[in-house]
Amino acid sequence: MARISGNPAVKGARGMVNGTLVYRKYQDGMILTGAPEKSSKAPSEKQLEHRKNFRLANFYAARVKADPELLAAYREAAVYREYPNVHSFIVADYFHSPEVLGFMIDPKKEPSEVGWVAVHVIDLMFPRSVTLRIQTPDGTELESGPAVMANDRQSWVLTLLDPTHLAVGNLLEVEVTDYPGHVVNASFVL
Repeated sequence: MARISGNPAVKGARGMVNGTLVYRKYQDGMILTGAPEKSSKAPSEKQLEHRKNFRLANFYAARVKADPELLAAYREAAVYREYPNVHSFIVADYFHSPEVLGFMIDPKKEPSEVGWVAVHVIDLMFPRSVTLRIQTPDGTELESGPAVMANDRQSWVLTLLDPTHLAVGNLLEVEVTDYPGHVVNASFVL
């Protein structure tokens, strides 16, 4: 692999040359590598499945690039996460589901005060939506609604109508949906 910088003869060059060399743009420069050799072995089921998923990830990236608002959000997140380019960030986000790490509560003692519950969610890109539901152990729903992303971009907060719903033993149900369409559910006992 050779790095090329400052040579106007290869500026903007990319792709395969004569079936033996490949010019690739990498971060702020160009790389010259040998052409990959095709394997003579048939791909395994796992490889075929990965290829299919990678094609789907690239289709998803094309859909994101067709949506200027979503593409701008992905660009901002790619810079924040220090990815070399937005396409690789979109593909990586397609392959990673969000993760719910835990929760915290702010129970208020007086009925006139407002309490809240927050969950901590990590994802490459921030989730599309986070819905919180508080229910009794027997499944009776007490309160639910969409949570709002906090300034740290990892906490999602639901302001409660009735802080007494945060009684010990009740359940906090969490549903997180990200932009590629992964849905993650988590449940916590208060």
